[in-house]
Amino acid sequence: MPKKRNKSQLDQNVEHVEEEVEALGKKMEKKGNKCCAWYRNTFGIAGPLISTIFWLACITFGIWALKFLVLSTGVVPLAGTYDFFLGNIEIFFLIILLSSYLSYFRSVSPKAYAVVSPLSAAFDITVFLWVAANIVQIINVGLKNEVLLNCADYALSNLAAIFILFTFLEYFVLFIRLVAGFGRTFDKASAPCPPARKNAGSGSRRIYRSGKDKIVGGVCGGIAEYLNVDPVIIRLIWAVSILFYGTGLALYIIAWIIIPRNPDHKWD
Repeated sequence: MPKKRNKSQLDQNVEHVEEEVEALGKKMEKKGNKCCAWYRNTFGIAGPLISTIFWLACITFGIWALKFLVLSTGVVPLAGTYDFFLGNIEIFFLIILLSSYLSYFRSVSPKAYAVVSPLSAAFDITVFLWVAANIVQIINVGLKNEVLLNCADYALSNLAAIFILFTFLEYFVLFIRLVAGFGRTFDKASAPCPPARKNAGSGSRRIYRSGKDKIVGGVCGGIAEYLNVDPVIIRLIWAVSILFYGTGLALYIIAWIIIPRNPDHKWD
């Protein structure tokens, strides 16, 4: 019988990051659900229609602003954008209405929504590509780039195929998540107790992510604990580094994966 391979530290870190991202998403979802619950209890099934009318009013205001810019500047791409939104305002109304009722369906019956969630995701991607392809065509009037034009034309002529493809991929991902979820539950149930951790004072200090002072992943808090400085200083440095082409964000994600979380802290 082959011996079971122990998980590496990186594998454990990745699992911890997945758990923390999932927990963060649940917290944000919980706050959003409270707001949605008030909105749903106040307006009921008419809520999505009211929301659609509001967003349509915003789009109408944006179209009016575009018209003002077109008359003031005469820029051709702005005129094309104005014509696109004005000519498809009924389609935008239907798109927003469908998205609003899908969101309402998700808040009312999350389990039933999970079955159609891949369709919803594929629909969102298709709509995004439709808008993006039209915007590219409008902008390309001045650029006259054949590659961009061909890509936009291909996307517009294959929207149905793109929707079917992403629907298949989303359902495939959903299936993989279900299988992985069952496997992870089985692994946690059958996993032996971890060995006792050696005394940290017997060797070199180890840097950990902090579970006591964390906002997202505990990276800044862990570095501050290791350096024995105020975590606000580390967060300010990180915030400034984001301004340099997003370098700080990339470094934070890498550190989140590489640095293990402190086993002495509570992680929920």
